[in-house]
Amino acid sequence: MKVALAEFLLANAGLTALVGTRIKWDTLPQNGALPAIALHMVSAPRDYTMAGRDGTTGYLVQMDVWSNTLALRESVAAALISALDDIRNDTFQGAFIEGQRDTFEPGDAGPNSQGATDLFRASIDVRVWASEA
Repeated sequence: MKVALAEFLLANAGLTALVGTRIKWDTLPQNGALPAIALHMVSAPRDYTMAGRDGTTGYLVQMDVWSNTLALRESVAAALISALDDIRNDTFQGAFIEGQRDTFEPGDAGPNSQGATDLFRASIDVRVWASEA
């Protein structure tokens, strides 16, 4: 699911026009270019029926949009949510936004903390329903 989700997001022209290929799982490069999106697996509960696992998982993924301007953070977050609205395919049954926190991060707290300027983050919690491979 992780590879498929990253590939799906990287295939979205509106999103990649803003972040390029800077969509990564777990960590972003120190002093890397912004804006960027870091993906984090929060939970992956499996669904069961009386006959056993049903083959679908409702992954909870935290998607952190990092930017050095407020306007760019808003644009990237909107593009990310728009991309997720169209996620239905053979692997994904849908994605549902469960929450969003918009924060301001002082220059010494974010992914490029060495000499960075102030950073803006949108942390978006997404329930991604996917078929297990």
